[in-house]
Amino acid sequence: MSYFGLYSGWYAQLREYSELVDHVLLLSISQTEPRAEAPRRRLSKLFRSLSGTPDADPRTTLLRIWMGRHIRLSPSQWQSLADAVLQSSTDEAVVQRLEQVARQLDLHRAQVLSEMRGR
Repeated sequence: MSYFGLYSGWYAQLREYSELVDHVLLLSISQTEPRAEAPRRRLSKLFRSLSGTPDADPRTTLLRIWMGRHIRLSPSQWQSLADAVLQSSTDEAVVQRLEQVARQLDLHRAQVLSEMRGR
C-alpha cells in the first residue's frame, strides 16, 4: 500500500475534527449562540468518547489513542471539557484547552500530509 493510501483516511479524520474544534473555538470566542448548538453537541460527544469509555467506532478509538499520547488530558479533564463545550462556556481555561487541542490536531495533520507525500 502506498503512503498516500495509508494516511489519507487518517488525514481526512484529523481535518474533520480539527475544523470542528476550530469552529467551536470561534463560536466560543465570538459568543455566537444561534447555529452553534449542533457543532457544540458533536464536539462534546467526541470529547466524551475520548474520556476513555470504549465505543464501537474504530475511528474514535484511533483518535483516543493518538490524543492520549499528544494531548495529555485525564479522562475527567476530557469529560469536563465536553461539559464546558456543551454549556457554551467562554471561560479562559476552556478556550485555552480548545486552542491546545486545535494546535495539536493541526500539527499532526501537517505531519500526516508530509507522510502522504512520501517525505
